[in-house]
Amino acid sequence: SIHCSGRDISKELEALLRSFEEKSDWKRRLGALKRLQGLVLGSSEVLRPLLPRCREALLNQVQDLRSALVREACATLQLMACTFRGDFEFFAVPALPVLLKSTSVTILIIAESCNQCATALVRECRTSRLLQALLDHCRVKNGTQRCRAMQLLLVSLQQYSSSILERHSSSIEKVLKESLEDSQPGVRTAARHCFWAFEEKFQDRAKRFMACLDAVRQRQLRLLASLEAEETAAPVLLGKTSSPVAEPDAKPAPRGHRLSAWSAALQL
Repeated sequence: SIHCSGRDISKELEALLRSFEEKSDWKRRLGALKRLQGLVLGSSEVLRPLLPRCREALLNQVQDLRSALVREACATLQLMACTFRGDFEFFAVPALPVLLKSTSVTILIIAESCNQCATALVRECRTSRLLQALLDHCRVKNGTQRCRAMQLLLVSLQQYSSSILERHSSSIEKVLKESLEDSQPGVRTAARHCFWAFEEKFQDRAKRFMACLDAVRQRQLRLLASLEAEETAAPVLLGKTSSPVAEPDAKPAPRGHRLSAWSAALQL
């Protein structure tokens, strides 16, 4: 970590920004990213107000074609998200679509680094504006990006507060309906998991939503719930115990009982 006073931090940041502008010297830019990480670790309080000045430069590093640079830029963003959390919204909102766009590139290290970074932003910066940016990206043309976005929507549904999710409930339902009918199998699968996560927090809305689906979609959703119920019950039937790590804000899901009640109500 690097400790700086309020007087020195501005000079440090200016030097880093000059390094980021060195297009032909990627190693210098890599070193600047590592030094920025040190500043985040050691001088977060004095650095926080100055972060908007480095937003464009840092996002440019994320979009570079050199995998080592992209990986370090993503690591820097992840560290910032874990450090500043909700206060990082001003940076996370424009960064999320940039990261998700890079999840569809053919260079695996870049795609995976950007996906992990996007996941960290969604997990650590739990705000309404970031959720809206995520929902917007669930409807882009690229199938890989839609799939990644839906996987992140699942994280949001599992971990965000009900109050934040409630503000976007109508948009969430629209995205779920479209994604359940998506041409990409991965998007459809993620959407089914998202539906049940949505149902955990909004049972009445989910019941009305499911009643509006066609019989095929309803059957696919019930099948997923049944498979998950069987997997949950298997260790008990075998006389084993398990200690799963619960997601924050998640609750045990007695889906089997609710599913039976739903089927009766829907006359399925």
